[in-house]
Amino acid sequence: MVSIVFVFLFVNRLFYGIETSDEAFYNVTGYRLLQGNVPYGDMWELNAPDAYVMLPFLLLHKMIYGSMDGVFLFLRLSYIFLQIIGLCCVYLYAKKEINGKYAFLLGIAFWLHAPFNLYNFSYNNMLELFFTASICMMLLRFDYEQKKYEYLTGVFMGLAVLVYPSFIFGCFAIAAIIPMVIRSKKSLKFLIMYVVGGLTVAIPVLCHIAVTYGLQNVIHNLSIIMSSGSTAYIGENHLIKNIYDGITYLGAPFIVGGKAFVLYFITILILGFINKIRHIGKYFLALYPIICCYCCVLSGRYYLFPLAVCVVAPLVIEYSDNRMEMLKKVAIEWGSSMLIYFVIAFSSSGGASNACRSTMFAAIVTIKLIIEVIQNDFLLKFKKLIPYIPLTLFLFGLLIIFYSGMYRDNPYKELTTKVESGVYKGIYTTPQRKQHITDLENIMSRIEKKGETVMILYHSCYAYLMVDMVPKTPSSWGCFDYEAYGYDNQDLFMHYLSDRGNIPENIIIIDIPEQFDYAGQQVEKYMPYYPMLNQFIKDHYIYQGEYEEGLSGQVVTYELDKGTLEN
Repeated sequence: MVSIVFVFLFVNRLFYGIETSDEAFYNVTGYRLLQGNVPYGDMWELNAPDAYVMLPFLLLHKMIYGSMDGVFLFLRLSYIFLQIIGLCCVYLYAKKEINGKYAFLLGIAFWLHAPFNLYNFSYNNMLELFFTASICMMLLRFDYEQKKYEYLTGVFMGLAVLVYPSFIFGCFAIAAIIPMVIRSKKSLKFLIMYVVGGLTVAIPVLCHIAVTYGLQNVIHNLSIIMSSGSTAYIGENHLIKNIYDGITYLGAPFIVGGKAFVLYFITILILGFINKIRHIGKYFLALYPIICCYCCVLSGRYYLFPLAVCVVAPLVIEYSDNRMEMLKKVAIEWGSSMLIYFVIAFSSSGGASNACRSTMFAAIVTIKLIIEVIQNDFLLKFKKLIPYIPLTLFLFGLLIIFYSGMYRDNPYKELTTKVESGVYKGIYTTPQRKQHITDLENIMSRIEKKGETVMILYHSCYAYLMVDMVPKTPSSWGCFDYEAYGYDNQDLFMHYLSDRGNIPENIIIIDIPEQFDYAGQQVEKYMPYYPMLNQFIKDHYIYQGEYEEGLSGQVVTYELDKGTLEN
């Protein structure tokens, strides 16, 4: 009954909030593959291969609706079905040590969570999903010697690397953990099946990319991408800083939580060392998720909730009757689950602040360990009911966080207007934002040139889904955040356009109204950083017209003058 209520409330949340930068970028990546674009050929984002996971769902949407109308809501709801993989894997992993009902609720918790509160096919979400599935399969293999777990560990890790290529470092780390745990010849068999599983994912994708665009061309483009900078890639000059931030950011819950969180944490620590009252500390452990939720909501740092929960895991060792066995579990299970945090923190342009949002499985492992020490303590009253306390509070905390953090839209209570048509059909937002979306779609439908190629600038990637045109751009962002990460974007764009086949037939520049500028989407922010690109447009394109309607923002169109390319 509890799970049904939480599922209903979480699914209801998917109908609220319009975000025109990150979510649009993820969806457009899949749309580009649907339109024939190829990762590292036409698409120069490092994470472009994640489109292969989204593609079947986009094909289904196109079969049903025949257009991109309602695609945002459709993909949000579709991700529910993909996330079932995580629910099943977490349940199988957890029920080895705790009651099946508790394990199922932990699976529900993972099923309903999404980094950044964006429940869709983002590479962050899918990395967390496939990484969790891989670790669960690995942990199951440690207990049950079955080849299917060895193979599935590799398959899911292969998918994790597919959607987040820099996670190849995590792939190698898991390969190192396996022989450390299985100290026999069987570890070699596990590693072989692990590699075979990964290749099952990699080979078809690599073959499609190489055959479609040419292996030599892809290698050439990758060298440019890595030297210029791209989404989820961090240059060498930021690596040391990211490593430092990744380590120190583990203390963020204590800083954000303030005195209340620190005192509660210290209380759990002290009670764990006093045998006579240790069982009282277990009540504090059971209530721990609510103090995490309270501190995160109060500070406005809702994204820290999973990290705040999982940092208490080492303290659980003191509450176990078999501390050496619990130490081993924390080291292997919790340690493996935290791997995703360190890989993202060290390799991502977003650093530790992005990484902390992907610690959900580590939080689930922590709750599972807390339940283990609670359900085996005969001194506790209502022993069968107490494990439901951390589970219910954990789910309740996730629910509060999900509704509190409306990513780049107004608070939930202000989202009162339903979008009735277009790509955001079925989603509730503010009346003003609905008007902006509707007005912009009206313009895009008028200037659409079906089947022709288009580049949309700057940072207005959601507009790609509003026209039946083929994107032709190194990144559907239309730009990168030049100042924040030091990307050599001019070099990237001009390299891309140096290939005649990459020059779009049309260029559309959209100037988002300031009131909807949630991610620096205004032209004046980016244009100064692209003098070479602007000059290229001036030299090779013909001005077609300027459009503005209501709250649409200014839309300027250009058409390629093919004659200028001959000179």
